Amino acid sequence: MDRVGDDLTRAQLWALELYQRALRKIDRRLGELPEEESAFRRRAEEVEERLGALEEELKAKQLEQKRLETEVDDIKERRTRHQRQLLSAKDNREYKTLLEEIELENRRQTELEDRILELMENLEGLVPRVKKTRTEKEDEVTGIEKALAALSAEGEKLEGRRARLEKGRDTLVGRLDATGRRIFNKLVAQRHICALMDGGICSSCRVEVPTQAISEARAGELRSCESCSAILFTEEQASLARTMARNRGFLPDEVEG
Repeated sequence: MDRVGDDLTRAQLWALELYQRALRKIDRRLGELPEEESAFRRRAEEVEERLGALEEELKAKQLEQKRLETEVDDIKERRTRHQRQLLSAKDNREYKTLLEEIELENRRQTELEDRILELMENLEGLVPRVKKTRTEKEDEVTGIEKALAALSAEGEKLEGRRARLEKGRDTLVGRLDATGRRIFNKLVAQRHICALMDGGICSSCRVEVPTQAISEARAGELRSCESCSAILFTEEQASLARTMARNRGFLPDEVEG
């Protein structure tokens, strides 16, 4: 292959390297979106559970208060009945028994009323907490719904960008000559297609490049790294490849050279 042809292939491979980087970045982000969505949905569930627990506590205390108040009313009715029965007691034994019943009812009523007062104090603090938590839940759910919508929109946008990039990449692959296509097909699944020789070190795998390979690459040959197979570039070749890729329209707007 002539020098001009090698320069063109390098420009195309450099552009394809950038395509692959952009596509991997999009795929990473798309892979993160489901977990972020799940995290937001878990937050929504936690908010719902927190409010549900408070509402259950409120309901339980209100029902207990109502039950105790009903029991207090029953005790009052029984005590009134027993007090009337005192007036018609047949003997001391019956009179004493009725007094004992009344005393028990008085103690039980006191216990219940103390518990009712305790519940009322609890409810006095719990009711505003429930109202505040309902408001907080509405605000947080609204925020979560917006975040989920934003994630969905981001996913759709990324899918669109990926489709455009894949189309552009495939078009460029179709323009490769036989050598370039062979190289691309071999390296497409790897992390890098192209690599700079940075101080004699391959920038892709960080392995030292043999002297002969460096000399041949500098001479303009399409040499690959013996370790990772990436095509080796000097800084000058990379600069030329970037310029040629831009000038030839190898890169879409989504990729910067």
